[in-house]
Amino acid sequence: MAVNENASGVEAPEGLAYFPSHVWLDRSASPARLGVTAEGARRLGSVIFADLPAAGDRLSIGGRLCELESSKSVQSVPSPVAGAVVRANPDMDVDAGVVNADPYGRGWLCEVEVSAASDEAMDASAYRAFCAK
Repeated sequence: MAVNENASGVEAPEGLAYFPSHVWLDRSASPARLGVTAEGARRLGSVIFADLPAAGDRLSIGGRLCELESSKSVQSVPSPVAGAVVRANPDMDVDAGVVNADPYGRGWLCEVEVSAASDEAMDASAYRAFCAK
């Protein structure tokens, strides 16, 4: 997966869908994976705890995906998709800071059988432009 940055340094790998909530979606995986973007993690600060959905939970577009606690605040992250959660990332139970350290790799949040996605999806280039505003 190629990682490109714009002049402002926003990291956004190609091939993912990005949402205004700073959540990414990888539909090339089966089931699809959701995570917080590097820019979203930067804005949160050092993530110290994650309250992730459990296997079998149903997500709805705009509903709660998860809650992330950082050194700055506790943030409820909205879901950009509807579908059934297959599993949460077990690494997050050990070290939620993996969201900051490796947001597009080991720092994914959950795997979901997606039934619908928000129409606000952006490609990497559009997301970098969105963050530069």
